Amino acid sequence: MEMKKEDIKKEDMILNHGLLITVFTIIYFIFQQFIYPFVYIILVLTIVTLGDKISKILPFLEMSETAEDIFVSITFLFCLLIVAVISYFLGKWTEKELKRTNKYTLGFIMSAILFYFIYKYYTEKVDPYAIILDSLKIIYLYCGAMHIIFSIGFLFGKRIDILRNKLKEYTKLKMKIEKNK
Repeated sequence: MEMKKEDIKKEDMILNHGLLITVFTIIYFIFQQFIYPFVYIILVLTIVTLGDKISKILPFLEMSETAEDIFVSITFLFCLLIVAVISYFLGKWTEKELKRTNKYTLGFIMSAILFYFIYKYYTEKVDPYAIILDSLKIIYLYCGAMHIIFSIGFLFGKRIDILRNKLKEYTKLKMKIEKNK
C-alpha cells in the first residue's frame, strides 16, 4: 500500500496547520494572560506620572478631588482604548497570517479561551492578604474584553473593512447629493 503524493501532501498540510494552530494558541494565550495587562498597567502608570508632573509644573491647575477622579477615570479609559485598538489590529494582522487555517478550529479555540477567562473570573477567590489587588477578577475581566476585541479583528476583520468601505462610499454619495441641491 503505497501512499499517493496527494495523500502525503494532505497529511503534511494537516500536520503543519495543526502545529501552526498549536503554536499560535500558546503564544496568543501568553500574550493574553500577561502582555496585555502589563502594557495596560505601563500605559496607565506613564500617563498618571505624566499628569502628576504636569500638575506640579503648573500649580495653578489645582484640582478638586472630584476633578482628579474624573481625570484618572479618563486616563484609564484612554489607556484601555489604546490597548483595545492594538488588540484589534493584532487580531486583524494575525488573520492575514493564518488565512489558510481552518476558521472553525480557530473559532473553537477562541471560544475555549474566552470560557477560560469567564471561568477564572467567577471562580477567583478574594485574598485578604493581597497588597495591590484583593482579587484578580478585574484582570480576567480585562483579558476577556481584550480577547473579544482580538477575536472580532481576527474572525471578522475583512467583513468590518467591507462595511467601513461601504459606509465611506455612502457618506461620499450623500455629500455629493447634498452639494448638487
